[in-house]
Amino acid sequence: MVLACIVQFAQVILRTFYDPECIVIFEALMRHGRKHNEDLANILHLKSQQTKRIITRLTEDHLVNQIMVKNERGAGKKEGIEYFIDFHEFLDVVRQRLNMMYDMAESSQMKKSKEIVYVCPRCGEKYSELEVQFNEIDPQTNLFLCNECHSQLIEDETEQKTPDDKNLETDDKKQSQNTGDQNNIQQKHALTDLEIISDLLEQLDEVDRQIKEQFQLKEEKAQYEIGGVKTQGPDSWKDPFEIEGH
Repeated sequence: MVLACIVQFAQVILRTFYDPECIVIFEALMRHGRKHNEDLANILHLKSQQTKRIITRLTEDHLVNQIMVKNERGAGKKEGIEYFIDFHEFLDVVRQRLNMMYDMAESSQMKKSKEIVYVCPRCGEKYSELEVQFNEIDPQTNLFLCNECHSQLIEDETEQKTPDDKNLETDDKKQSQNTGDQNNIQQKHALTDLEIISDLLEQLDEVDRQIKEQFQLKEEKAQYEIGGVKTQGPDSWKDPFEIEGH
């Protein structure tokens, strides 16, 4: 059966980037293996047009695969397209996309760090978010100080801000006033895209490590088998990508 770590990671990916209806279809394929669209619709008590629309999106994103099944006499299978998850391909696709997203998020964060965000009200010296990290900090107010005249820096209001930025800034100030922390310039926000993607890549590395352990176990098991007869050694190896019963 599929390793638990692969299943758990797949669920994390779907719940991070996809809506609930995609999650339902994907998890149904994980539980039941290869299925026709009509079979999925019956299992989930949905209309076949609805499941077809959802599964088309997942196949276009290369998270779900499809295969044409011919009706062979006595095989007991109906003709048509069956959908399934190839976890080899799934992990490869996810890693490629996470790496692309990481590069984009890193580039965006670097660009933002170079924008002017602080200014000295006395001498007019300006600092970017990256530059200000090397400035002194007033121990009493926890505010950055100007390197030229040692005055407390303020946020640069002359920089153009979008309406969303202004609304977020207003909400942050209200929250700061409510908590009595008016001098704290470091606002608490949710995890950045870069942090989220980094965490997912670390989880994927752990999945790869456990998969390698399983194949190492297979090699060790094979070393103890002579002429098809197992003499000794581990016998707990299972294909980490095989869905049970398929």
